[in-house]
Amino acid sequence: MRRPVLTICIPTYNNQFVLEKEIVDYLSIKDKRICIKINDNASTDGTLEVCRLLEKESENLIYRRNDMNLGSISNWILALKDSPSDYVLFTIDKDLVDIKELPGFVDYLEAERPNFGYVDLDINKPKEYIRIKAGVENVLRMAYLGKHPSGYFYRTDLFENALKSESYTKVDLKFDFPFEIINGELAVSYDSTIVVYPVIINATIRTDVDHLKKPFKTLSYDNTNIWYGAPKRIIGFNYYIDNALHLKLSISEKSRIAEYLTDKSIAQVTTGLRNAMRQKAACEHYNVLQRIVPFSEMYANMLIVLSGFRKQAIRILPACTVWKICIKSYLRGVLRMVKMILKDCLHEPKQRSLSV
Repeated sequence: MRRPVLTICIPTYNNQFVLEKEIVDYLSIKDKRICIKINDNASTDGTLEVCRLLEKESENLIYRRNDMNLGSISNWILALKDSPSDYVLFTIDKDLVDIKELPGFVDYLEAERPNFGYVDLDINKPKEYIRIKAGVENVLRMAYLGKHPSGYFYRTDLFENALKSESYTKVDLKFDFPFEIINGELAVSYDSTIVVYPVIINATIRTDVDHLKKPFKTLSYDNTNIWYGAPKRIIGFNYYIDNALHLKLSISEKSRIAEYLTDKSIAQVTTGLRNAMRQKAACEHYNVLQRIVPFSEMYANMLIVLSGFRKQAIRILPACTVWKICIKSYLRGVLRMVKMILKDCLHEPKQRSLSV
């Protein structure tokens, strides 16, 4: 029997009715190159019965069930492991793979044999395939993005090997972006591809399932621990910078990545946080209180990022390079915050007392 080209890997938990419709749609494609793998995180809503029944009816469906709930990230990784195909494509169960476009994506995989990459979720762009050569540029474009996980794809053997890397084994499986660490390792040695192709339909624009048509809240975190909040961003930065500093690159290449990550993280925990926390729709979606983030909080967050960078980098990079990055990132961060505060004071005088 011919080995499948692609496995669509879907982790799930208590999403029976959406998942059932998706599986039926996927199995309607009579293409032996494609199979579906469901990893059920011990659902209690009937997912087991539905998937067992559908599995009996189709050899293209693989259903696995955890004995207990292992947490979402562990379930993500298990969904991608032990697949019977050349490639794996990850999608969370709220998102949808467009069955009209899927055969074309599989044709591309068969013809071009890419190593790994992601399918761009922006479906309004012209179709194209952006290949990035292995090395520092690939790391900057493919890793440490904090990207929505649906759409990542891997050559199966590369993914399995990446899970054995020392950097990945050090990552706490409560960390929300494990693929970023995997991609950091792979990007040094293997070319990657950004696939601008309308394969994935994000849950936010789905119209085929009634309860997904309505706005839904993400209740994963509380006011102090939302995914775009400073604590989560700082945890992510610490993992990213540790991974980057241990990649098989030159000191100058590591320094370049480190400066980029430090600047990016400072922006996220300062002006990025302030901007996010005053957006009513975002705060309602994540079930947190809308507020103005003061300069003092942004400044303190910046110092935490710089301290974390210095402690890790001083063991790998020359001391003069570490301090140069710290000073440059500090100055850029302060300038960015001051500009935002001044702009807010000019355009939102009623909030002036809350802005400093």
